[in-house]
Amino acid sequence: MNRLATLARAEWLQFRRNKVILFMAIVIPLGMPLLMWLNLGPDSGTDKQLVGAGMMELYLMMSLLMVLFYSVLSMATTRRDEGVLKRLRTGEARDGEILASIAVPGAAIVTVFFLVMAGILIGAGSSPVNFVLVLAALLVGLVVYASAALLTCCFTKNAEAAQLTSMPVMVLAVLSMSTLRASLPTSIARIVEVNPFAFVVDLASLGWAGIDPGSGKALASMEVLAYAGRPLALSAMWIVVLVWSAVIYMRWDTHRG
Repeated sequence: MNRLATLARAEWLQFRRNKVILFMAIVIPLGMPLLMWLNLGPDSGTDKQLVGAGMMELYLMMSLLMVLFYSVLSMATTRRDEGVLKRLRTGEARDGEILASIAVPGAAIVTVFFLVMAGILIGAGSSPVNFVLVLAALLVGLVVYASAALLTCCFTKNAEAAQLTSMPVMVLAVLSMSTLRASLPTSIARIVEVNPFAFVVDLASLGWAGIDPGSGKALASMEVLAYAGRPLALSAMWIVVLVWSAVIYMRWDTHRG
């Protein structure tokens, strides 16, 4: 645990030096609460519960994608090309600790602003039906997006190429939003709805508004837990696959030469 804390502290210092990632990490989480205040104003005339669920979905997707995923992909690729990852493996740190430390800065920022976001929504009159499920959405999202970033790093030659290799993940994550899935052809929507990014927003929607993302049906409290069983189980399966793949296929040395 001490090794992980030491590595995470070093990654945080490097994270702060990347002005682009730091800008995205601050502007996106802080911009979303402002958007929520505008949507949940007393004269908006909208259903605060539904708007709250939609805004939490949007926050999770944007912060996990732009803050966590892209920072882990960029930092892991840069550390590998600089030979840092290879050198760390010769020390006492385990592979899992090295990889986990890269995700700590982004995960910490996403989590802190998630709590801020939840507080703003609750203060604006939109309270979650089951906050435990919303927390589950956050935890699933942290592991899924970080693992996806490390897996993408395996196919990324350098930091510049990350802009290209990250595109498929970004497109899939955006299409996983419940509002966008509803507009897709049925055959495509059925495929998109079983990807791990979709389960993150499904759990957030279920936990905040008690709405089944697939049918739009309003659920009773006990029904919410029953409907959460499928996305939780499939999320666990995806996490095992993604974490295993990221560790097994991780490239610890540069693509050059």
